[in-house]
Amino acid sequence: MQPGGMRRSDLILERWGFLTETPGVPLRKVQVGKRRLPGILALPDDPPGLVVFALGAGSSRLSPHNRCLQRALAAYGFAVLLFDLLEEEEANDLAAVFDVAKLAGRIVEAIEWIGGQRDLERLPLGVFSARTGTAAALLVSALLPEAIGAHVARRGRPDLVRAILPQVKAPTLFLLGTKDSVTKRRYEKSVTIMNCVNTVREIDYLNSLSEDGKFVSCLVEVADRWFSRYLCAKLLG
Repeated sequence: MQPGGMRRSDLILERWGFLTETPGVPLRKVQVGKRRLPGILALPDDPPGLVVFALGAGSSRLSPHNRCLQRALAAYGFAVLLFDLLEEEEANDLAAVFDVAKLAGRIVEAIEWIGGQRDLERLPLGVFSARTGTAAALLVSALLPEAIGAHVARRGRPDLVRAILPQVKAPTLFLLGTKDSVTKRRYEKSVTIMNCVNTVREIDYLNSLSEDGKFVSCLVEVADRWFSRYLCAKLLG
């Protein structure tokens, strides 16, 4: 606890301006799929699409950083589903974190759940991913080419599913920091065998270790442009 009785996570949320709901963007707790994985849905009025977070590596819906990203993207008008890819007992299990097939199965569960929601079922679907969640989302995109309309990956691991990359159909934006040479090599090797629309973009703010407000705003602005270009086109088409 910090002085005044506030948790550190609440102080971070207050500093970034997302401690309360974004005006006009209601949040609701949901349970996704047959495992009833806990999640939070941000649902503004008349969204042009729905973005599912697939962050991998045990990343949680309770993370202040993830919640800030969700609310910032929702402020651009998108519906955003942030849910736990792994159950609580799996989150600290390295084998589960790198079980790409399992993570992909959870994304498919989320897609099926969305298809059963009257206020979501017709929305074009995008994925915002990171780390092993990127590998899982790419696998789903290859196996279910009509399911995902656009994909933005930050510091993802496409190298974990290299064999299926030529089958990926969703337009994919790979983001990394300008100093992240390891991720850059992974991305460059991956895009050479991908047949979908794809771009690798280096962003200076993604080098930040503090992940402050500038980091969040920059990341979400770039993601919004990609989703607006491809998901909105799919909605109009």
